[in-house]
Amino acid sequence: MAEKEVSMRKPSDILDLGYKIAQGVATIEDITIFVNALLPAAVNQVNSLFAPRQLAKCDRVTEPLPTGKR
Repeated sequence: MAEKEVSMRKPSDILDLGYKIAQGVATIEDITIFVNALLPAAVNQVNSLFAPRQLAKCDRVTEPLPTGKR
């Protein structure tokens, strides 16, 4: 399906797709639409909330680099 169709879907459509997936009756196209509709928001949340706290290192005085050979 085209990207325009994914972005034009209403939240109720997404919920209906989620229900179909949970029931095991969704087609691959339904699953693709569902994932494409939710993925951009999920990526933005990971990039803005999780990544800066969990993936960033402090300066080397506060958080020295590991020295172990492993």
